[in-house]
Amino acid sequence: MMKKLLSLILGLSALSLSAQVQVTTSSPKSPRMILMEEFTNASCGPCAAANPAFNTLLNANADKVVALKYQTVWPGTDPMNAQNQTEVATRVTYYGVTGVPNAEEDGNAQNIHPASITQAMITTEAAVSAPFTMVLTHTMSTNFDSIFIKCVFTCTEAITMTTPVCHVAITEQQIHFASAPGSNGETDFYEVMRKMLPSDQGTTIATAWTVGQKDSVTFAYLLPSYIYDKNQVAVVSWIQDNSNKNVKQAAYSAPIPVPLDAAMTGITGVPVLQCTTTITPQVAWKNNGSDTVTTCKIKYRIDNAAPDSIIWNGSLAFGGTASVTLPTLTSVAGSHKFWAYIYKVNNTVDMNQKNDTLYSNFNIVGTYNAIPLSEGFQGTAFPPTNFIINNPDNDQYTWSKATTGGWGASTASARLLFYDIPAGLYDELILSPLNFSSASTLGMTFDVAHALYSTSYADKLEVFISTDCGATWTSLYNKSGATLATGTTTTSSFVPTATQWRNEYISLTPYIGQSAVLIKFKGTSDYGNNLYIDNINVAVDAAVENQDGAAEIHVYPNPAANVVNVRNAVNADVMLYDMFGKLVMTDSKIGGNYSFDVSNVAVGSYILKVINKDKASSFKVNVVR
Repeated sequence: MMKKLLSLILGLSALSLSAQVQVTTSSPKSPRMILMEEFTNASCGPCAAANPAFNTLLNANADKVVALKYQTVWPGTDPMNAQNQTEVATRVTYYGVTGVPNAEEDGNAQNIHPASITQAMITTEAAVSAPFTMVLTHTMSTNFDSIFIKCVFTCTEAITMTTPVCHVAITEQQIHFASAPGSNGETDFYEVMRKMLPSDQGTTIATAWTVGQKDSVTFAYLLPSYIYDKNQVAVVSWIQDNSNKNVKQAAYSAPIPVPLDAAMTGITGVPVLQCTTTITPQVAWKNNGSDTVTTCKIKYRIDNAAPDSIIWNGSLAFGGTASVTLPTLTSVAGSHKFWAYIYKVNNTVDMNQKNDTLYSNFNIVGTYNAIPLSEGFQGTAFPPTNFIINNPDNDQYTWSKATTGGWGASTASARLLFYDIPAGLYDELILSPLNFSSASTLGMTFDVAHALYSTSYADKLEVFISTDCGATWTSLYNKSGATLATGTTTTSSFVPTATQWRNEYISLTPYIGQSAVLIKFKGTSDYGNNLYIDNINVAVDAAVENQDGAAEIHVYPNPAANVVNVRNAVNADVMLYDMFGKLVMTDSKIGGNYSFDVSNVAVGSYILKVINKDKASSFKVNVVR
């Protein structure tokens, strides 16, 4: 399914607390609760545009409407769909849905874009009497790991149906994400279908009904592990005739508050980047449970070390927040994770463990290594040794290793999937720490490939440098949109060909003599198309002015192990001589930028001569292994 798809406009133990909604009437006929089903997706732009007003309309008609949302598999990423794809797909097929957003009112009363649902439509449908009353209740086990559901339906108007079923669905009334889980920016999702009981086929019921006839369905079910928040678990039920999809009646059972639920809400005091080996974390948590918390045991650790613990004592009512400063922790240079999690609340295991754990990435800068630095991402590890990835939102999309290399000359590069990353999010790739103390001339080059999705999306790549361990950063390079692009505009996920690359050069002369240097690539998504970088070189920059007054000729890296790059040498001859003046290699007709292969040349010092318009420039190059 194409990205940014346009919307389809037409078309178990002892029981505790309980909740219920009952449809009652003193007349022979029953008031109707409308079932409003919506098909939506966390990466659907039109869904994000339509949902706020649609949700407002539904909330204003809570006495008339039962809402149920299906998170579909298209047009893009949606973790809620990934947790229950099969049952959502069944409902998609049942209604013949081919695009999102899509709304179904009472199965066959309306099948349209949710933005087209009006108050008049709801009022009209609610005025149609229902042939059943439904009493839907649910209770939870004392440890809130299981749900018990009972739905009793009574005929109030004689009716014959062709293929009727009673559906029951476990829902989450609200699912909140700290950052958008898909690409459309939505962070809050409502009335999300999580599990259908006994399955997406429902329970077959009688076809012919007389007034006063009753039936019921009951379920005892272990809650799915993917439920985000047990405080939000609700139940929806409806009777539907499969022959024409008409919904006869619907009912809703509201969430039951979890008594003991402490949620970890934040970690501070753990910098992404630091040059000391100690951290002093602070953790914050909130009481989401109905019981007052008087003691909370929190465990914490770095990486996979054995956890330590700290106990908070006090009195925290529902909705209250608290924070705890932990003891100073020591680690070593490298990339790490600090973990903190709620262990016990009021000396009892927390009943809602999905929100108990948080972690924070941090990186301790190690040794600053002398140049050159040359990285082509050919190694097994990613990021390469001593490189750091900063992924602030901790989502699945960040710098990763691609299987295509610069200019088609290798099989790897670093990649950011802007095609899937929501607009506004950024990710950083920090190079291995560098020492420029011994440099006399200094430059940096890298290869880049990028394509626009369209002119409406302007992804950005920046390069920054820091000499104070990341406390401050100075911009060296900033390109976005069409200026960044190297390939033709495409609505497919961009993978560069051999010719869709560009070499970039950055002078580092102002930083000669600095002994502690960090350089980072920062990619900021506008939800456009993918970005690749390769062949990063930070080295002594042998550069001379081109004799025709054009740009300088640059030769890098130096020393070199396998390839010497020559930049800005247009239509030139390149010759490599040993220190005795013997010609070792030659090539000609260079189209501006060129990679000169020295992988078969013996280790030692050489003179690289570039002849352009009968004028020669010479560079001393060292080949090392």
